[in-house]
Order: sequence, then structure tokens, then C-alpha cells
Amino acid sequence: MAKVERMNRTIKEATVKHFHYDGHEQLRTHLNDLMAACNFGRRLKILKSLTPYEYICKETRQFDDICDRLL
Repeated sequence: MAKVERMNRTIKEATVKHFHYDGHEQLRTHLNDLMAACNFGRRLKILKSLTPYEYICKETRQFDDICDRLL
């Protein structure tokens, strides 16, 4: 639960605490850009310096390889 709360705090600090939005669409666009930056550009130590996207791709490939061998 603490990791979710930390992520929520990070999002809030990067958006509504620093910017004023004219409407929901502007906030939604900024949130999408922020999530893309986090998922595709931010390398995490816990994922052995991979981005979340790279980690998911790597794990999916390994799972696919295992499934292919079983079939």
C-alpha cells in the first residue's frame, strides 16, 4: 500500500501542485505524458535498471518461450 500512496503523491506533486489547468482535458493530457515518461523513460533499480515497459516486454518474452516449449 505504501508504494501506491508514494506514486499517488508523486503524481500529485508533478501535476496539480505545480500547474494550473484550464480544464479536465488539459490535466488528462498532462497525466498521459507523465505516465508515458515514467513507463518508457525512467529506469528503476528494482527492475535491474530497466524501464517498466522494458521489464514487461522481457518477462512476456520469457513467458512466451516457456509456453512454446510446453506446446
